[in-house]
Amino acid sequence: MNLEDMKRERKGEAVCLGYFKTEEAIKNFKSMIITDQSHFISTSLFAKGYRIFLHFNSGKVVEVKIGDNKPYTDREIRLDHNLEKLVLSGEFGGTV
Repeated sequence: MNLEDMKRERKGEAVCLGYFKTEEAIKNFKSMIITDQSHFISTSLFAKGYRIFLHFNSGKVVEVKIGDNKPYTDREIRLDHNLEKLVLSGEFGGTV
């Protein structure tokens, strides 16, 4: 863990590389979670108060919201959507 990661940990934030660290951070309601685990991209995070930002390989950053997400997708995002599936299929215009 580097100095920036330690500062984030003190503020209730978490940088999580790996499945179990990410799962633990979500269970412990960390205020901000940065992870490489697409498995955890879910609309259930909105109910917990999280905002979801996707960082694509191209450098583009997209915030995913319930409802309209133009210009990134014409699809209106609903709570019953599988966000992981949408992201991995390129729905938001990039690859993670």
